[in-house]
Amino acid sequence: MKQIQKDYARAFLLEKTKLDRLLDIIHGLLDEHANTTKHDDFEVFLSGQRREETTSVNEVLKVDNSRKSKIERLLITRSASTERATRPEHEIQVDFDGRTGKTKIIVSIRSDDAGWSDRALSEVEEQVERTSLQDVPHRIALIVLLGSMVFFLLLLLASSLHLSSAFGQADVMWLREGNVDRVQQILKQNRTITDEEMREITSMQLRNVLNPSDTKSELSGWSVRRKVFLGVPLLILVVCAGYLVVSCYPKAVFLWGDEVERYNKMLQTRRIVWNIIIGVIVVGVLSNFLYAGLVLGR
Repeated sequence: MKQIQKDYARAFLLEKTKLDRLLDIIHGLLDEHANTTKHDDFEVFLSGQRREETTSVNEVLKVDNSRKSKIERLLITRSASTERATRPEHEIQVDFDGRTGKTKIIVSIRSDDAGWSDRALSEVEEQVERTSLQDVPHRIALIVLLGSMVFFLLLLLASSLHLSSAFGQADVMWLREGNVDRVQQILKQNRTITDEEMREITSMQLRNVLNPSDTKSELSGWSVRRKVFLGVPLLILVVCAGYLVVSCYPKAVFLWGDEVERYNKMLQTRRIVWNIIIGVIVVGVLSNFLYAGLVLGR
């Protein structure tokens, strides 16, 4: 007896129309074997280690599929056997396995007729492919976006730490950012500083000691602007993208019962979050251009 098995590691959405069409194809294939008894078997695996078995697809579609008792796997088996056979001579099995970490569809064909087995696999495979979720480009874009935003956020953090360290050294000498530029201008001449220049530097230091809040305000103001115009948008994007990855792109959907309402709400939430992401990107780009023109251009 020949047995063919093929695995499809892909996200899927199974709803009543697609399930009915798949069953029609399976029934039609097994009906080709005359003088045999047909038998349907459906095994429904639910969260909480529950399992239900029935011979009617209508009973499967009546499962509540609630949040506490959600369908995680559906195993469909239809067989054809002669009257005195100890086991079915022809069998088609389709396993929609949506358990976490194991999402896949397995098609298994068993028959003595090798030609029929190959043709049955081809026709069932065509219906299985129609259950695939058509959001792969969105998933890829989301992963790329999340990785890019995390990278830029870490880059910004490293840059801020480096800049803070540089300003901290100047602050220890009671010098502001503008004062440091003047000191560098004097030292670049590769000569001993004059008494007048020394008095100028000392005057700047004493002035900064008497007005420490000005120095701190200058450094603090720069840091706040950096966080507002760069860090905050990046952080919002990371949070939104992370939420989409975790909550809005399921790998397995059995779309009947309570799952219909949950799935529709999830799609609505997904659209809202994507709009937020696009809005933050546009506003972030415009605000950084504005910051560069009004602040850095002074």
